[in-house]
Amino acid sequence: MSLGLGIDVGATTVTVCAIKKSGGAIALEHYRVYPRAELGDGEDLESIARALSNELARDGFRSRRCVLGVSGRDAIIRYSHLPPMPDWRLALLMDFEIEENADRIGEPLSADFRTLRSGGGGSLVLIALAKDARVKETVDAFEAAGFEVSGAVPQPVAVGDTFRFLGEESEREITLVVDIGRSATEIALIEEGDLIFARSVAQGGDIFTERLQRSLGLDWAAAEELKRSGKAPAGKDLEQLLRMPRAQLCSTIRASIDFAKRQLKRRNLSVERVVLSGGSARLPGLVDELRSEVGCEDVSVFEPLGEIERASRCDSTSRAAAEETGLEAATAAGLALSAVVPGACKLNLLPISVKERLNFRHRTVYLFVAAGVLAASILVSFGLALWESSGESGRAEALASARKAVEGRLGDHLDRREGNDKREDDLRQLAERARPGFHLSNLLARLGELTPPQISFDELELRTGEVEGAIQFELSGLADDSQQQGGQAMATLRDELSRDPRIEDVRIQPQGDEGHSRRFMLTVIPAGNPRAAAPAEEEE
Repeated sequence: MSLGLGIDVGATTVTVCAIKKSGGAIALEHYRVYPRAELGDGEDLESIARALSNELARDGFRSRRCVLGVSGRDAIIRYSHLPPMPDWRLALLMDFEIEENADRIGEPLSADFRTLRSGGGGSLVLIALAKDARVKETVDAFEAAGFEVSGAVPQPVAVGDTFRFLGEESEREITLVVDIGRSATEIALIEEGDLIFARSVAQGGDIFTERLQRSLGLDWAAAEELKRSGKAPAGKDLEQLLRMPRAQLCSTIRASIDFAKRQLKRRNLSVERVVLSGGSARLPGLVDELRSEVGCEDVSVFEPLGEIERASRCDSTSRAAAEETGLEAATAAGLALSAVVPGACKLNLLPISVKERLNFRHRTVYLFVAAGVLAASILVSFGLALWESSGESGRAEALASARKAVEGRLGDHLDRREGNDKREDDLRQLAERARPGFHLSNLLARLGELTPPQISFDELELRTGEVEGAIQFELSGLADDSQQQGGQAMATLRDELSRDPRIEDVRIQPQGDEGHSRRFMLTVIPAGNPRAAAPAEEEE
């Protein structure tokens, strides 16, 4: 039996969800939603964490090992399409890309990645990044309050996991999962039971509250209560007031689907079902508006704890909270599931220092204990040997033999450490030779400096060349030829890029005219790798 505790620290509430897994069964163990204002200073995370720990103790919940959510404002989710490669090389490539992003931002990053889809054509890799300082601030606050933070998961990934494991027929089709929070909306795409896309957008239920507040002259609390109740004051048309922010939110969700198509390179991706959760999911007209905007008839509200709480032996307060505020449980439930379900998306944005501390606490300490037990057994054996032997010579021989054995083990340990150091050095040198991210950063920087105003690009792809091990970048673009300067602009860009010593070859191939513009393909081969055979360059 294992227990996962997920804690979602939102803008106005803190949601706590504990899920127990025993065999193949999942059960709700504990569930509460606390207003932040009732847990102490709303901006002081440590005071909130201490108050939350006290509330859990008052409820008789003892476990303090938890998984925290990383909000969309703190986490960046990116996608990379990579050619086929071994797992070890992919891990090295991701490490170097993370390091390059950290160097560019100028501070350490917490990061993790997961391969979403792989095949003969390559892999689609999801990369999550967050600033170390932001994540560590939250982790330190909870650990100071007595919690043990075992993971930090991006919130849209947690929402996707909740539907994967708790949603009805989650393996049936492509489903868009939308969790509308107060200040952000978490979006995930699930295809045949697998997460293929996750994104957080900085827009949530606040836009409805702000609209009511401005239009009716209410304070924030009154506008929020009016939004939740759906009952307009006499003479006021609530539907008319909510129409504009509702259309705005639905348009943002639709834009996220279009963004997913570009990221996944699947222009024909079709959403067959939409499920809504979060505090604003039941707003009047939202389901119908989204059905029209997305062009999908199957739009419904998703109760994350709808079935699980009915089959659980949780306390009556948790059951009542699940029935009243279960729509707000998607993120916290996904965080809890990530700790107990092997198939969850294991994206952990804990800083490296925290991961090392956890590894020491849960693995290295046990090794030390085992070593201590072994040492104690050796000492006992020596004592028995000494007691059974007679004379000083017997004791001296036993001690000499033990010392020789210890020295032999120490020598073996030193040899293994030298071998590990050599392998680490070999891997580091190999990684230096597999850094397409370096060439990509250089190319983007040079394009930013050298691209003439007549030139624009709309797509960039990393491809393998015809020679094994070669890489090349292909950029699709347009040249404005309304002033008959398109050809000269392309030639100028090619010549300028060719002067870069980090670029081995540049080719421009016209692709045809589009009105007053000329489409072309720019191929850039970085220096220092085998050059693929190329067709003769065409110019105009």
